[in-house]
Amino acid sequence: MAAQNGTAVNLYVGSTLVASGKTNSFNLSRALIDVSNKTSNGWKESIYGQGSGSFDFEGIFEEAASWGFEDAYDALTAKTVLTVKMASTTTGDKYYSASCLITSLKNTAPMEDAQTWSATFEMTGAPSTGSVA
Repeated sequence: MAAQNGTAVNLYVGSTLVASGKTNSFNLSRALIDVSNKTSNGWKESIYGQGSGSFDFEGIFEEAASWGFEDAYDALTAKTVLTVKMASTTTGDKYYSASCLITSLKNTAPMEDAQTWSATFEMTGAPSTGSVA
């Protein structure tokens, strides 16, 4: 398997590319349930509990983006559930997708630097995966 250039992997809301991305990530975690008892010999014992995950995005702010900060702002304030997918455009590559709620949104405008924005899309329910067609 060849290494993949991260530039080829983007974030999509529905089928629309989130514009001017600089970095995006797909994150999964699972809570642990403590089942330690008197026979654990001083060691914590655990079983798996609930899973959770998110997609994080950071990009350049564009007022007229095809899907950008203003769209994320509208989705957050309207409490809209979004379908988010992280994928390349290469046929056969894996993608990861989930229904998500935006849980954080940030617009940053530093002096003498590019204005950026970032968002966290928190999963609601299980993720899915497939191959880019």
